[in-house]
Amino acid sequence: MTARIAPLAPPLAAVVRSQSVLSSPAQAVAELVANALDAGAREVQLELDLRPRALALAVHDDGTGVRAADMPLLGRRGASSKRPAAAAGAALRPAAAPHAGPTLPPLGYRGEALAALCEAAAEVEVVSHAAGSFETHRAVLTSRGAARCSLAAEQRKRQGTAVAVRGLFSAQPVRQNALETAGLQREVDRCVEAVLRLALLRPGVAFTVLDRQRGSVVLRLLGGRSEAAGVAAFLGCPLAQLARVDACCPGALHVVAGYAALPPQGHPSKGRQCIYLNGRPVQADSIAKLVDSIFQPAYRAALRLAAAQGGGGRDLQAVHKAANRRAAFALHIRCPTEEAELAHDSGAVLAEFRRLDALQAAVRRALLSAWRTTLPNALLKELEDLEGGGAAGSSAALQQGGTDGQADTECAAADGGSRQVGSGRGSGRQLSGPRRGQLASRLVRYSGGAAAGAAGSLLVSGSHAAMPGGVVPGQQQQQQQQQQQQQQQQQQQQQQQQQQQQQQQQQQQQQQQQQQQQQQQQQQQQQQQQQQQQQQQQQQQQQQQQQQQQQQQQWHGGALPALPGGGMLAGSTPVGILTLESLAASTRMQLAPPAMSRAQLEAAQAMPQVSNKFVPLAVPGDEGLLAIMDQHAADERVQLERLRDALLAGGVVASQPLRAPLPLGLAAAEQQVLETYGQRVQAWGWRWQCGGGDGGPLLTHQPLLWGSTVGAAELKLYLHHLQDTCGAGGLPAGVARVLASKACRGAIMFGDELTHVQCQELVDSLAATKLCFSCAHGRPTVAPLADLGALRRALRLRAEATLLGSGGGGRTSGGVWGGATQGGFCGSDGSAGLAGLKGKLQSLLQS
Repeated sequence: MTARIAPLAPPLAAVVRSQSVLSSPAQAVAELVANALDAGAREVQLELDLRPRALALAVHDDGTGVRAADMPLLGRRGASSKRPAAAAGAALRPAAAPHAGPTLPPLGYRGEALAALCEAAAEVEVVSHAAGSFETHRAVLTSRGAARCSLAAEQRKRQGTAVAVRGLFSAQPVRQNALETAGLQREVDRCVEAVLRLALLRPGVAFTVLDRQRGSVVLRLLGGRSEAAGVAAFLGCPLAQLARVDACCPGALHVVAGYAALPPQGHPSKGRQCIYLNGRPVQADSIAKLVDSIFQPAYRAALRLAAAQGGGGRDLQAVHKAANRRAAFALHIRCPTEEAELAHDSGAVLAEFRRLDALQAAVRRALLSAWRTTLPNALLKELEDLEGGGAAGSSAALQQGGTDGQADTECAAADGGSRQVGSGRGSGRQLSGPRRGQLASRLVRYSGGAAAGAAGSLLVSGSHAAMPGGVVPGQQQQQQQQQQQQQQQQQQQQQQQQQQQQQQQQQQQQQQQQQQQQQQQQQQQQQQQQQQQQQQQQQQQQQQQQQQQQQQQQWHGGALPALPGGGMLAGSTPVGILTLESLAASTRMQLAPPAMSRAQLEAAQAMPQVSNKFVPLAVPGDEGLLAIMDQHAADERVQLERLRDALLAGGVVASQPLRAPLPLGLAAAEQQVLETYGQRVQAWGWRWQCGGGDGGPLLTHQPLLWGSTVGAAELKLYLHHLQDTCGAGGLPAGVARVLASKACRGAIMFGDELTHVQCQELVDSLAATKLCFSCAHGRPTVAPLADLGALRRALRLRAEATLLGSGGGGRTSGGVWGGATQGGFCGSDGSAGLAGLKGKLQSLLQS
C-alpha cells in the first residue's frame, strides 16, 4: 500500500534536519535511487544526459508511487512518507545532539532529497501512478514556489514514479565549471558507482543505467542475480579470490557479514570499501582503518610467498608498494538501534558506535577467519586465540593452507630471527604441542621428505639458531638444491626459446622466399597477359584491314560493256562498282539520322498506325526523313503540359487539412529556409503552425491535386530545393510526381485505335509542346528511322550500277533495261547511248 506523505513532527524534524546541499550529480542519483528502493521498486532505470551547461538526469521505477493528494507536498522540506520504526532503522542523532533520537527506516527518512534537488536544479518533474489508482499525475517543482500539479498528458497503465531533473546547477556557474573541468565522463562513472553501492546487497532489484551522450547502456544488473558475482565485479577481483565474511555468534551484540577480496587482491584507494549499517550505506573510518591494518601484513606475506615460488625473480619492490594498497570489501553490520549514532555530512552519512571495541573485535575475528588461508603465523596464532586455542580450529586453517599452497616462510624472519619454531614472540608462552607441530610442518614445507624427520625436533639451538628464520642446515641444503634445479630449468627454457626463435627465423625466410616466387610468377603472368593483348590487337587490326580490302575488291556485275568499235563507256580500264553496304561504309553514309528537329516535326505528315502502338511520320522535301512516334508517350507529354498550364493558371493550390497537426521535425537550417520562403511554400498548398513539442512547426494542411496529396516528406525536399537554388524554386518534386502520374494515366494507351485524322492531330499537338521529344517520365516520343535524301542517293548509285552492269550482251528484249542497242540508245559514236541512259535513270528515280 502507498504510504502517505506528511510533514515530520517539529521535534523529529529538528533531530534529522541537516540542510542537505547537493554538490554533484552522483549525490542526486543516490538520493533518487534511494527513494525508489524505499518505495519497493523491483526495477530501477537511470538516464544520464550530462552535457556542458545542461546537466539532466531521470530515474524511473515501478514502486508504489505517490498519491494524488500527496503531490502538492512534494519538494517541501521536512515532508516524508517514512515513519519511525524501532525495528527497521538506526538511531539518528546529529553530531551535536548527545540525546537519543527516534528510530527511522533505512535510506531516505529526512524529507530533504527533493527539496535539495529543487534548490540545485532549474526544474524537477515528478510523474507518478500510485498503486490502486486509475490516474497518472504530474507535478513540476521549482525553487521559486510550490509544486504545480495536474493530470499527466500520458496516462500509464503500470504503477511507478519517474523523476526528471533538468538544468542541474544552472544557477551555480562556479560549480558547473568545476564539474566540466574535472570531466563530465568522470561524473557519469561516479553516478554508476553510486548505483552499484546501493545495488550490492539488493540482488533482487534490477538496475539499468543509460548514458544519452554515449547512446549506450553503461550498466545493467538483472534481478535475481548472484550476490557474490555482483560484489566481485564491483571490487574488481575474480570470483575465486572473493572470501565470504560471516561471523555470527549466538548472543553477539554485533553481527558482521559480507565479502572481502583475498590478499593480495586489493585496490589503490578506498573507493572499493563499502560499509552498510542495518542496510544503509555509511562512512565508518575506524572500521575501514581496522580492515586495512589486517590487510597489510597478509598482503606482504602473500607477495613474499609469490616471490619465493617464482624463484626469487621478483624482488621486494612489490612488498614496498604494499603500503599503497588497500583492502577491497563490502561489509554489512547489524546491531541494535541504540548502539549506533548517525551524523549527516555533505555527501555522506557518518556512523559512530557506542561500543567500538566490541565491534572492532567482531570485525577483526570475522576477517581473520575469512582470510585464514593467506595469514602469516602471527595472525594465525591470534586467530587460534580468538577461536579458543583448540586444535580443531587450527587444523581447519592448516587444511585450507595446504590446499592453496601458501606457506608462511617469512614469519620466522619477521618475528626476530632466532626463536623456537611456532613460538609466538611477545606472547609470553609457547604454543601447545599440536599447534607447534602444525606450524613447523608449514614452515618447512619446501624441504620435501626431510620435513617429516624434522617435525619431531621443534626446538632450534646452537649454530642453527643464528640462521635466518630458524631454518635447519638440512633445509638450507635442500633450498640450494632447489635453486640449482630452478637455474637448470631456466637454462633449459632459454635453450628452448633460442630454438623457437631459430625456427621462427627459418619460417620467416621460407615465407619470404615463397613471397618472392609468387611475385615472380605474378610478373610472368602479367607479361604473358600483355603479350596476349598485343597479339589480339594485332589480329584485330589485320582483320579490319582484310575487311576493308575485301570491300574494295567487291564488284556488282561484270566488266562494263564495250562500246562499238572496241571503246568503253568510262576510261580504258574496268571500273569497280561497290555494293550499297560497302558504299555506305566507305563514304560513312548514314541512312538513319542522329536527331530530328522541331521544324521537321511540325512539317511531318502522319501515316496509318502500326500495330495500334506507333504512328509513322513522313517529312517531305529533298532532305526529308522517315520517323516513328510512340502514341502513348506523345499524348502523355501533351497531357502533362495541359495539366501544368491549368495548375499554374489557377493561382493558389487547394489544400486538405490534416486530422491532427503533424510535427515536421525540421532542423535549424530547414526552419530558417521555411521562414525565408514561407509565402512561396504556402502558394503550393502547405500550411503550418508553431508550437511543437520541441518548439518546431506543426503541419496542418497539405496540397490536394486532383485527389492526390503531397505530404511532409515532399515539403522537406522542396525546402532543400529552395536552399540549393537560392529561392529560384520551380515545381516541387512532389507536385511534379503527381502531374506525371495523372498525365500517364489519362494518356492514349497501347492498343487504342486511332483514325488518320486523330493521328495528325496528335502530331500537331506534340509539336506545339515545349518539350516535344520526351514524355513525362523521360522516354522519347519520336525516333527518326531513315534520311530520305540519303536513301535517294543510295538508290541512284545502285540503279547506275545495275544499268551499267546489264548493258552490251545482256537482255535484248523486255523489262526496263532490255534492248540497250535497239531503242536508239547507242549511236556510232556512243553519244546517243549515253543520253538514253540518263533519261532512263531520271524516269526510274521519278517513278
